[in-house]
Amino acid sequence: MGSSWTDRRLGSSASVLIVAGGAAAAVNSAAPFGHGSWLAAYLVLVGGVSQVVLGAGRLALHAPALTRGLPPAQLALWNIGSLAVPAGVLGDAPMLVTAGSAALLCALALFAAEARGLRREVRGRAVVYLAIVVALAMSVVIGSALADAAPGAWL
Repeated sequence: MGSSWTDRRLGSSASVLIVAGGAAAAVNSAAPFGHGSWLAAYLVLVGGVSQVVLGAGRLALHAPALTRGLPPAQLALWNIGSLAVPAGVLGDAPMLVTAGSAALLCALALFAAEARGLRREVRGRAVVYLAIVVALAMSVVIGSALADAAPGAWL
């Protein structure tokens, strides 16, 4: 289970979430429901596009797996969080939003850890990658605040 396995899985799961977002948009268009537009955008942007960007960043850094279990953990945590947050929002369950947000933040910490100790040639790319990871982490906290769930609700 090397990094190419994980990168393919990132692309596959990102594609599934982007298609799910499109399906949510189609359903919401035919029969509007509460949070329908938000759900479509969340699945596409957070679940799908962000996952593609993180995977592309890993490739740009030529980041080796820090441990054998790290890349699958990133993938699992990102996808669990990407599904738990909307389930919590739609089900009016702030604790589920909190759990999903925690999973996303843990995944981002693992992605950020890969940018440590890289060769001098890729340090500039690592700074950009880390800026993206930080921006995504900030959006998780802001999103959880909007859902009135921790960690954003602590602000």
